[in-house]
Amino acid sequence: MEEFNTHLWKCRTEKLHFYPHSLKLKRCSYNMRHFLPEEELQFHEIFCKRQSADLRRQLSLEPLELNVAEHLAAQKLRKEYEKDEESLDGSDDSDEDEEEKNLSVTSEIEKSDVEEVEMMLETINRLAYLEMKNDNLIL
Repeated sequence: MEEFNTHLWKCRTEKLHFYPHSLKLKRCSYNMRHFLPEEELQFHEIFCKRQSADLRRQLSLEPLELNVAEHLAAQKLRKEYEKDEESLDGSDDSDEDEEEKNLSVTSEIEKSDVEEVEMMLETINRLAYLEMKNDNLIL
């Protein structure tokens, strides 16, 4: 797609260079902010029509109600459970134990807050992806 856009810009600039008064811009009938050369308008409108139909279809769907707090709490419990299982495996190194002892309580809290925000963003992105996949926007 980038190669095609590069080609379009190259052709437009050449046409403007050789025929500066022949370029007439027309407004797209699907998006009033799109101004395109007359020759490209019919091809653009095919794409723009499909894109606007997809957006209208997405907007017509009921929004998903997400309880992010419960999901994050479940992920936090799962991680704690995994940490407990790792400690039961007996694979603890003495170096790691010393590092854990040296960490202050505030640094652990800050770390968990950062992880929680990252998990929340990852969860939101994953849910948005699944919603788009359900709408058949992603193949």
